[in-house]
Amino acid sequence: MGKPKILITVNSYLPGFKSGGPVQSISCLADLLSKDYIVTVITNDRDTLSESAYPNIRTNARNPINGYDVIYVKPGIFNKCLAIYKWIIEIKPNVIYLNSFFNPWFTLFVLLISKTTLTQKIGYKVLLAPRGEFSPGALNLKRKKKSIVLFIIRKLNLLENVCFHFTNEQERKFFYKTVDWVERKSYFIASNIKTMKLIPFEKLVDQFAKKRENSLKICFISRIVPKKNLHYAIETVLMFNNLQQDITLNIYGPPEDKNYWDLCQNLIMKAAPNVKINYWGAVDNRDIWRVFTSNDIFYFPTNGENFGHVIIESLAFGCPVLISDQTPWEDLEQKGCGWIFSLNENARAFEVLKYAASLSSFSYLPYRNQAFEYAEVYFSNENQQNFEKFLFGIQSLSKPAT
Repeated sequence: MGKPKILITVNSYLPGFKSGGPVQSISCLADLLSKDYIVTVITNDRDTLSESAYPNIRTNARNPINGYDVIYVKPGIFNKCLAIYKWIIEIKPNVIYLNSFFNPWFTLFVLLISKTTLTQKIGYKVLLAPRGEFSPGALNLKRKKKSIVLFIIRKLNLLENVCFHFTNEQERKFFYKTVDWVERKSYFIASNIKTMKLIPFEKLVDQFAKKRENSLKICFISRIVPKKNLHYAIETVLMFNNLQQDITLNIYGPPEDKNYWDLCQNLIMKAAPNVKINYWGAVDNRDIWRVFTSNDIFYFPTNGENFGHVIIESLAFGCPVLISDQTPWEDLEQKGCGWIFSLNENARAFEVLKYAASLSSFSYLPYRNQAFEYAEVYFSNENQQNFEKFLFGIQSLSKPAT
């Protein structure tokens, strides 16, 4: 009997980086799963917002990467539907792992064709990860369109026999609060997997930008969409206008929502001379360490994250964080490596930044050290435990069809 087969569908994948955390989660999982499973990833042939395909790939064909295959699909409704259907029939997977709830092609189309006679003969199981799409902040964006999708899914009973992967208990509660017609038995909880090779703190210290008292370099790294709340970060920084502190906000990320980015740019124009706001475009994950070591704090007032890769990355490079309470990272303050605030308390975020700005480089160093130590513990202990939980969940689904 050969290895079980897992087909992973995702909107964006390596070598892309503009869509953020899911690419990293899935690539880590694919690497680890490929030791015991035949893994195939099917995805778009280009990065988010890119007009051209990745260089040096073969579309609609197997591209070997790290012991598993990636299939890149050309744009266009017909191309995507035909390719997804073809590869499901050809691969005959034991499990199809969907990494979005609302994606029209890599989730909804797969759920739809899973009702056909030909695919049902394969006998695969479907595992669906909502990827934070049901947090209140995320769900309220484009609510009408999502309500229509939910109505169709319910009417066609597309979630019948689907198993769900949640990254924490909060995500599970959010999901079933909305999708309340689904039986609450077929799911498992396992946090996202993240692997990193940590740079020793002694070497990081040499890379840190020197911090002056009453000055602060803040970075925001994420896709520029309403869910990530960049405008909130800008509004907080603007509260420093004409005060006796020099504040710099460095923004990194692709502007996926043009109207929202226009709103943010209009806010940026309101900055006083002591407040500098810079936009640097998207940053490749290979260069992200430079961003965190050259800034003093990562500010992320997100409307909702089921994990938040960029948060643990910031800590791993010794950059303390200021984040909203809409993430699973709840113990950062007690560990002395960050601050958490409610989105209803803009003044709280301002006071934290004001305090951080007041510190000298020497006084701020313990926060950097504690950030690194937090990440060090996470990668040595929790990450392996999270993969074992995921593996246990997937093993219950991946028994070869008889």
